Amino acid sequence: MIDEILKQLGFSDKDIKVYNTLVKCGIVTAGEIAKKTDIPRSSVYGILSRLQREGIVKQIDRFGVKYWGIDDPRKVELLIDSKQSMFSKLKEKYIKHLPLLEDKYNLQADKPHLFYYEGKKAVQQTLKDMLLYRDLETEAFWPINEMIKVLGVEFFIELNIRRIKQNLYTRAIWPQNSIVDIKEYTFLGVGNEFKREIRIAPSGVLTTMGYWAYGDRVVFISSDKELFGFVIQSKDMRQMLKTQFDIIWSMSKPLRVNKKYTKYFLEKYIKF
Repeated sequence: MIDEILKQLGFSDKDIKVYNTLVKCGIVTAGEIAKKTDIPRSSVYGILSRLQREGIVKQIDRFGVKYWGIDDPRKVELLIDSKQSMFSKLKEKYIKHLPLLEDKYNLQADKPHLFYYEGKKAVQQTLKDMLLYRDLETEAFWPINEMIKVLGVEFFIELNIRRIKQNLYTRAIWPQNSIVDIKEYTFLGVGNEFKREIRIAPSGVLTTMGYWAYGDRVVFISSDKELFGFVIQSKDMRQMLKTQFDIIWSMSKPLRVNKKYTKYFLEKYIKF
């Protein structure tokens, strides 16, 4: 847990390795840290100085020898608070400049665009773009088993929390060969509370690549084997896919979900 927290605060893997060594070993010299971590001593000094500046380790002099240890663990909480404050101020400044940036962006918005992404993190960003919107109806032709492999469970949990809170209502079609167990993936509930309907496509309508359409954009995401995605910003493309989606939707059967399996997600993450 502490590793993930420190990583989110911007510390490198080596920073975290040194900090964990101090947690485990107590007060030690830089040389001892270098031996235990296999990090060159010259690098260890730089890491310790950085951790000290952030307030989470301290230097102790004993008979002219410099030792190092973790500082009061509550200093990490203080660091989190300071980062939150910093980002809040940055957000305020950014919001002031946002109208100018939007004006520049809107000059290009009427033209069709294509954006290509490779790798898990980059592909995740393709769907995060949807979270810029609120109060919108969206459509997803979604081989859910493949999409979970590509994007990951934790990503889907966060995506659904924000999607629901931002009232992004979704109609999703799953191919018959991609149905998953809702008991295992409780974020896949249906109904007004989940802002989602799911239908199962007729037999023969199969795919391992999915798309999610919203606004004037369509996100296409490949299977885990190819791991790429692209976004097409085009009103014509959006309309064409919506027409095709509606035809398949009308031929598809609603997915029935027992709410006792999905209420846990709502109780834990969504506050109505």
